[in-house]
Amino acid sequence: MGTRALKHHSLFFFLISLTLLLPLLTEHQTFQSLPVLGAWSGIGLSYFFLTGLKLRHLLSCVGMASLFHIPTLLATVLFPADTFSLSAVGYNFSRLITLSSLSLLSMRQFDYCHLIYFLMRRRILSPTFGHTLILSFNSLSQIANEWDEIRLVARNRAIKIHQYPTLIFPLMVSAIRYAQRGSLALICRGINDDKSYYYDYSVKKSDTILFLIYLAIFGLFGLLWA
Repeated sequence: MGTRALKHHSLFFFLISLTLLLPLLTEHQTFQSLPVLGAWSGIGLSYFFLTGLKLRHLLSCVGMASLFHIPTLLATVLFPADTFSLSAVGYNFSRLITLSSLSLLSMRQFDYCHLIYFLMRRRILSPTFGHTLILSFNSLSQIANEWDEIRLVARNRAIKIHQYPTLIFPLMVSAIRYAQRGSLALICRGINDDKSYYYDYSVKKSDTILFLIYLAIFGLFGLLWA
């Protein structure tokens, strides 16, 4: 994951994603209308498309977010509160979908390995902590993939549902082996500051320009709708 080509530096991607998502988590009156919410989302989507987002990935993230929040919408409509308002329900549902979709897109586009390597090169993170952090993050996806394989084997062997708790043991064995191999890899790397990096993690002028452009757009948006 840390070696794919990026159209924008991971540090700036992280900062812009944070700037995009934080206002949606607040109750600021600026974002209490659907047009403003739509315009803000449009700005965010334009940035994601510039950084390599494909339409199929957008539809996939929006679909996942919608499926996740549909039960909440149904529960709100079927069991309304005393102050029930259809417009408020529609706005809250749209806001949840927007926030969840943008969060999923940020997670999908963000390369945490690239950012950690950048911080290590700048000596902001120590190599010991940085490589351990990367190993920890990668272990999550490895454990998820291992669990999928274990469930597939269990399905082929017609293991009953009540026997599924026993599948945790091969998963634990796999996690222990991964940790052992990871720790050995860290030792073999010779963790120290005198390291060379194959990929370029420096900040380019185009990265800075794109970051400043979107920062100005966010600032102008805030001034217009404040």
